[in-house]
Amino acid sequence: MALVGPVFILMIVFLFETFLYFFVQQALDTATASAARQIQIGNAQGQAPSSAAFLSSVLCPNLSGLLSCGNVQLTVSTVANFYDTAGYTVPTKNGQLDTTQFPYCNAAPGQLVLVHAVYLAPVWFASFFSTAISYGGSAVLPIVSTAAFITESFPSTGTVSNGC
Repeated sequence: MALVGPVFILMIVFLFETFLYFFVQQALDTATASAARQIQIGNAQGQAPSSAAFLSSVLCPNLSGLLSCGNVQLTVSTVANFYDTAGYTVPTKNGQLDTTQFPYCNAAPGQLVLVHAVYLAPVWFASFFSTAISYGGSAVLPIVSTAAFITESFPSTGTVSNGC
């Protein structure tokens, strides 16, 4: 019994961590879809001119109360067509999260937009998760949620960000 107990406890903790990631993915998907809708209909132009403002006023209020807004990174970009966007890779440099690679583009009406929200979930057993990266000196698992859409024909109330 002395050998079975620690293995059983380790398995329970690992399962809890895995289920936590499923919860985080669902909460992030819901928040990203709601936030993307605000960009799509033009509400984000006036109330969120920057990535930080968008996170605090639009995306974070839709996150579950158990998730920290400080662990969210956001990319909002326009594209020429959806066929050129093969996939999204979390930007890293030397095993560290590269936070300079998260552009924010406040799109104009009729543009194709991609939104990537990345939640940096803490990892207890980094050796079990090969996709764990380092952020702020600790191991995190990047959980990504994506939304792609064409902005609606709305009256332009704000300025379009640089890089659009």
